[in-house]
Amino acid sequence: MLILKTRSQKLSRVSFDPSGRGLAAGGQRGVYWWQSVFDGSKPVCLDEGECSGLGFTTKGEYLFAVVGKNRLAVFNLSDRRPSYVGLKVSASTVAVCPATGLAVTESWSGGEMVGWRVTDDGGLKRVWATTVAPGSIGSTVAFAGDGSWFVRAAQDPRRVEVLPTRDPRPRNGESDSRVSGRRVGEQWAGGVPG
Repeated sequence: MLILKTRSQKLSRVSFDPSGRGLAAGGQRGVYWWQSVFDGSKPVCLDEGECSGLGFTTKGEYLFAVVGKNRLAVFNLSDRRPSYVGLKVSASTVAVCPATGLAVTESWSGGEMVGWRVTDDGGLKRVWATTVAPGSIGSTVAFAGDGSWFVRAAQDPRRVEVLPTRDPRPRNGESDSRVSGRRVGEQWAGGVPG
């Protein structure tokens, strides 16, 4: 069993990197990163602001986190250099697609939902945005295995909202027919895609 220790012991978000060796954790007292959980390494504090969501890019080179007063951060883990951008909605969270590295920020209270990518120089690029209705408190989006769509818990417990990711970077030179021609958030559906 792994026991994580930080100075305040208040961690609420945990994510393994894609290799399964590194680990990020966040909570009321910041964002912490263990380069390896197998060799007894001590955590590095990447940001002391309260963390309300985190996730790694596909190769584990970068860590996305929502920190402090509605800021999205991306940390370059090779040099621990951060890049920040302000978010328009309060109580934001972030989820990162393990297949594509697309990060989606949103708030359970509704408002703006945004797709983000890491730029070549380690910055943040907004790649799409849409307005969404309030969702379920505390939830974040969950991606399909191939990253072509995601689900979001609705306020109505009998409904799940399904949205195409509209990933602007097609994989293997092909576009996904399930998402082509749709705008993000244009179609809300109950259940799962058929």
